[in-house]
Amino acid sequence: LGHKKYFSNTLGIDNDKIHVLPIGVETEIFFNREDSKQNEKFTVGFYGNFVPLQGTDKIIEAAKLLREEKDIVFELIGSGYRFKKAHSMMKKYKLDNLFFRGTLPYHQLNERINSFDVCLGIFGDSYKAEIVIPNKVYHYSAVKKCIITRDTTGIREIFSHGKDIYLCSNQAKDIADTILYLKKHPNVREELAVHSQQLIVNQYNEKEIALKFIDILKNYPR
Repeated sequence: LGHKKYFSNTLGIDNDKIHVLPIGVETEIFFNREDSKQNEKFTVGFYGNFVPLQGTDKIIEAAKLLREEKDIVFELIGSGYRFKKAHSMMKKYKLDNLFFRGTLPYHQLNERINSFDVCLGIFGDSYKAEIVIPNKVYHYSAVKKCIITRDTTGIREIFSHGKDIYLCSNQAKDIADTILYLKKHPNVREELAVHSQQLIVNQYNEKEIALKFIDILKNYPR
């Protein structure tokens, strides 16, 4: 709905002419694998193209705060706009708990996500970060993972804090504290992951999104 309001206000388009179609998820590509190999250490995972929206600098700052937690590691998948900056931050802080995995083929993402203990969404400062529901969050949910992301009006359009997702500010300390809390409470992680998967797989799978699209076309004013 945040995007709808934005385009209506910016372009002067009547609200009745704008319809919202969630991204959803391809459940044949992103799904939970009970036999997935787990990492030896508690792994905090993220994938993206390192645009400002994603706030990867906040993630690296959180890794810095947790550098003494020797059983916690961060794995960042992808490359892009701010990748060099992120890599420079890692070298500057001499972080041995942060690993860049580069870009993976799309079909390999499911396997890596399955190995994560906690998944990170976005932590940017922009207005877009405030209204977007990133596709990675749908993917994490379908894989049945506990998700941490910035508390925004956009994310709350679908998810509920403490029920199917864990929301926090985009400050590094808050992110780090949330990771520590969820690490110490596996039952909370499991409950969030289960409810998140149920929500997205049942209501936002490819079939449901297609039906929503057809319904929009049928009811679009002419």
